[in-house]
Amino acid sequence: MKHAPVLRLLGLLALSFFLMSCEKKGVEGPAQAPDFKLPDLDGRRIALSDFKGRVVLLNFWATWCPPCKGEVPELVALQSRYQSAGLDIIGVSLDDAPVEHVRQFKEVYRINYVVLYAGGEKEKLIRRFGNFRGIPATFLIDREGRIVKQVTGYMPGSFWEKEIRAVL
Repeated sequence: MKHAPVLRLLGLLALSFFLMSCEKKGVEGPAQAPDFKLPDLDGRRIALSDFKGRVVLLNFWATWCPPCKGEVPELVALQSRYQSAGLDIIGVSLDDAPVEHVRQFKEVYRINYVVLYAGGEKEKLIRRFGNFRGIPATFLIDREGRIVKQVTGYMPGSFWEKEIRAVL
């Protein structure tokens, strides 16, 4: 039992490391969102700059990700509630699965916002958005194209609603 204090300390260190890795991090000051152009699920190429002058909630996700699936109904509700006020939600699928799989997911979950397919651009896009290390990764972009909030991990719709209303 003389190792008990050491084991407790190691346990606390492991817990601290885990909690720090789960921490929701915001962007330090508004940075300009990098522009990109990706196909939607019908093959039309859409650029982030196409949404200039609107507030954008940019959500990187995948169909296999449980927290991502949990966010979808809340994002659908936010899109319905705030689209007329100037909000556009863009979901960027980071799936390796064929685009048809993502298209079926969109239908099943009744997604009412733009869904783009990163495909072979996935790694480049992740690097351009700061090498986020988990999904969902969500960026709130103001009307001037600046990232005003970044969160890695699931956040409830109530959190995003408050943030969206602050920039609308």
